[in-house]
Amino acid sequence: MTTSRIAGLLVLCALPFFAESALADKAEWADKWEGSYDPGRALRRSDVAIGLSLGVALGGVSGYPNDVQKLNDPAYEANLGAAAGGAGAVWLGGALRDWFVVGIGYASSTTTGHGYTSVARDFILHIEGFPLFAKGGAWQNLALIGDFGGGAQKITKQDLTSADGGAMAFVAFGVLYEPLRLGDHFSGGPVLEVTEQFSDSLNATLVTGGFQIAFYGGPS
Repeated sequence: MTTSRIAGLLVLCALPFFAESALADKAEWADKWEGSYDPGRALRRSDVAIGLSLGVALGGVSGYPNDVQKLNDPAYEANLGAAAGGAGAVWLGGALRDWFVVGIGYASSTTTGHGYTSVARDFILHIEGFPLFAKGGAWQNLALIGDFGGGAQKITKQDLTSADGGAMAFVAFGVLYEPLRLGDHFSGGPVLEVTEQFSDSLNATLVTGGFQIAFYGGPS
């Protein structure tokens, strides 16, 4: 038997021992990592979370009838100009960590301008992240927020539909600061968002500002 064949046989015989050793090391590392990871006791938010926000909306809304022959035709455009009105949202979810809250909910707005009225209704995924929570103090109350979803919006004038957005996408980004504490489970504070709702036939860009109150199931 040649030397190369002998070496090959030795390698083949040794492979099971190397594989077993590698698997043992991997299992030991995983046990140590999982055993050492502890997010700690929740300090500010945990368990179920429910939020409600109300405020004002300012911006621009314009659109066309949901008819391909009338799209982008100035003769059929409905434009609110500098629109103003009210906005609100409600959501239900959970505080997965002190610094991360997620939920699903419903948002709406009603704005008027130039004799038109625009009404929007959307189902949303609501996300709040508190990126500086670990710094403590007031930073634990400052969040970046986002809402993502879709819905419908129409522009009317004298109860007649002037523009219809059909199925529309909804995106919003903003900031939340909730320093107010009401008992063990309620928090509140101002919220400011820029929202964009759009489709082929309608577009709305609004700045919404208001107050949000939230309920957290824990910690007590």
